[in-house]
Amino acid sequence: MDGRYGEAAGMMEKCLKAISPNDPDFRETVKQQLYKVHKKLAQGGVRSGDAEVQIRHSVGMVETATTLTEEIEAWFALAEAHERRGDFAAASRILRNVVDSYEYREHSVPGLLFADRARAARTMGGIMDRGKNYSKGTALSPLIAQGMDLGVKALPLYFSAVSPLRRNLALRAGDWARAELLRMQRERPEFAGEFEREAASSLEGSSGLEARRRLGTYPGTQAAQRTLERLLEECRKRMERPDLTVGEAAAARKEMWGLADAARTCGLNLPDAFKRRLLAPTGPEAQKEFSGPMRNSKVDMTEARETSWKLLEQRGSQRVHPNAMFLGGRVTKKLDRKFLLHCLDAMSGKVIWKAQEKRADAWFEEIRLRDQGDEPGFVQVFLHDDLVVTHGLFDVLAFDLKDGRLRWRYEVPFDFEIEHALLSGDLLVLSGRSDTIALYIPTGDPRGEVAWESREEGGGYVPPYFDGDRLVLVREMPFNVTVRHRATGGLIGRLELPDLTGDDRHPLLEKAPPELPFARDGGRMAVTDGRYVIMVDTREMRLLWKCAIGEPNVPMRLALGGDYLAVVKNEYDRKAIYMLSAASGKTLWGTDPKNPSSPQPIYSMQIRDGRLYGIGLHPGQGFYIVGLDCATGKPLFKPQERVGYSGKPAVRLRGPDRSPPNALVAEVADRQDFDLLVFDSAGGRLLHSMRVKSAGEFGEYGQVSATVQHGLPALLGREEMLLAAPAEPGAGDRKGDRGDAPDRKEDGK
Repeated sequence: MDGRYGEAAGMMEKCLKAISPNDPDFRETVKQQLYKVHKKLAQGGVRSGDAEVQIRHSVGMVETATTLTEEIEAWFALAEAHERRGDFAAASRILRNVVDSYEYREHSVPGLLFADRARAARTMGGIMDRGKNYSKGTALSPLIAQGMDLGVKALPLYFSAVSPLRRNLALRAGDWARAELLRMQRERPEFAGEFEREAASSLEGSSGLEARRRLGTYPGTQAAQRTLERLLEECRKRMERPDLTVGEAAAARKEMWGLADAARTCGLNLPDAFKRRLLAPTGPEAQKEFSGPMRNSKVDMTEARETSWKLLEQRGSQRVHPNAMFLGGRVTKKLDRKFLLHCLDAMSGKVIWKAQEKRADAWFEEIRLRDQGDEPGFVQVFLHDDLVVTHGLFDVLAFDLKDGRLRWRYEVPFDFEIEHALLSGDLLVLSGRSDTIALYIPTGDPRGEVAWESREEGGGYVPPYFDGDRLVLVREMPFNVTVRHRATGGLIGRLELPDLTGDDRHPLLEKAPPELPFARDGGRMAVTDGRYVIMVDTREMRLLWKCAIGEPNVPMRLALGGDYLAVVKNEYDRKAIYMLSAASGKTLWGTDPKNPSSPQPIYSMQIRDGRLYGIGLHPGQGFYIVGLDCATGKPLFKPQERVGYSGKPAVRLRGPDRSPPNALVAEVADRQDFDLLVFDSAGGRLLHSMRVKSAGEFGEYGQVSATVQHGLPALLGREEMLLAAPAEPGAGDRKGDRGDAPDRKEDGK
């Protein structure tokens, strides 16, 4: 307590020698305290730049560590001490031993360890210089200047393995050790040459599992690159064997995915021949552009009233069958429910096939799911090559795209419920409350094939998403952002977040679906804890910035795209919109209460190529389509007014990934009238409209649902389904056939 750590260490070591080996509990208690003392003394060695002191007490940390976390920390501290003394061979041996012994163990470190150290030093030096200048000429100026100088000299401590900072970033210990070995090679050319020679002698004669294990201990070397290419080629040849079983193929795939993960962490390059197979697709396949004019065709659904139908959103590639559209059905029987899946032609509405599953040597169109009573039905559809994959709450099913016959079915574990599903290449990731499971889609196993599964910390805060080969999950209780490798599920990093807001109220509308304030774009995401807007870099696993939001704990909505972040919120007694710089959090423009012509708040926001779109508030029974320039806040076009509704319509814009790139698609609910409207994104002009009679909400079985399929909108009501197709020259004399919505007024006329 008096800070006499050297004296305390000597007394505790003397105490350990005097304690009987038959009293392990007391010895353990003394070691726990002695470890903390050695760590304090090692920190003092870093501050003073004395490598010998740091080595002596890092060894003490190794000898007194009582937990796995302390062991890993102590070995990293010892490796750092040897490096500071100039013994790079000893440092590399320790780091390679960490890879061997603690490869996949999670370890927490301060996020500052992976920040730009030169920038941090410049920033801290500038702050200290301003402090010294501010106190210049006062009686305490010499003492303050001395303290400031000591603070600058102590900066290396905060980048060390024994940093006193809060450990807010979890990662695999092996990844940290490899990162240190890569850094040492960059900074010390003489060490890099010796390390390369050692890697060559160790890797060249190895094979099989031994080569795979040693690969991770020599990151960034040419010998490791050659070993990686050799192991990948061996896997490829093994997978091409004609007598390969389903299990052997799955094992070979997992080995190849593991090698791809090793290439990422070891700073190696994947050969071009394996990139398409092992890396994520470059990006989601873009929707086809909307090209009008179009005409609406009607499909009568009255004959199938006993079935509750829903248009299913489609994900994945549309190259194989671009006009395929999918309709999910739910049939309620006396004792249970059965489910249907129909593939339709998006232009004509004709049934191409009806999904079938085999039961007792017969094929049935009515499909059984595990939880027949509470199961809502099929949620969405994923296309991959010749497969159609869909899921409910507990089942994932894959059908043949040609005839709709069931290829395989996977049932999730007993305590797992599918909350979200997303596709990346040939992997389908299922997210549950506390688990994540990845399935390999083109498997030959009729039971489905699990690529990996992992236990998560906390429940889901918002749906997970992919950023290239990185799966990003935002969790709550505890709040964190977890990033995993797409193909193996290996942890890349878990960054602690402050307690994020749970306020899902809408800032502008009294009645609106609940939604948490969250936005993402590429490797960045924007969240809020109720007091600050926070920007997180999920690729570098760090907080970029945070800025105060004015009145705390108010409803809010966010939209992020490119260089801009739009924020709509309640601000004391008024509603406002602000545009922030995504790079710095600086306010670019916003609502000025003293200037009525300043930008006014909008909702259902989305940002596309530096343009902000949304729905403007209307004083009567209508709404506005609004487009603003993100840089200036000036209108892109005159707000397009839609009026003539029988009540206050509920309106929302479909997301950019569910709409044509050149159009805005709005879903409008007006009592029992439901519209699907397509607007030109350049000028806000109405391009096409569809309307059906129904009840309830968009996206519910037996009520109303909509989709945009390959640039073609479709709308399903209670008794009819409307499909849009390119109008033939001279066809469609009636306005309703052309989709012009004659009973809706445009531009106030």
